[in-house]
Amino acid sequence: MEVICDYEFDLTKPVLLHHPNAKFWEVNLSGVSVTFRVGKIKEGVESGEEKVEKDYPSPAAARVSVIQKIKDKLTKGYLSKDAKLRDVPEV
Repeated sequence: MEVICDYEFDLTKPVLLHHPNAKFWEVNLSGVSVTFRVGKIKEGVESGEEKVEKDYPSPAAARVSVIQKIKDKLTKGYLSKDAKLRDVPEV
């Protein structure tokens, strides 16, 4: 699990984020290869999607890029149904 903006994400699976303005964004990390999928949601169905694949020099570089992209999307209002809010122990 990777903690990003106080949420826990499992980067071994595709990360799907939804925006309140009926948009979606998905990223899938596989070794040095990262696949992005974006589009709109109409009547509950993802449509008009666009796929972009990018290769990085190392798995670590790919992971860093994915984490930064997820942070960017979260600050722009995207939300994840699968991410869990990290448990912070009370002091």
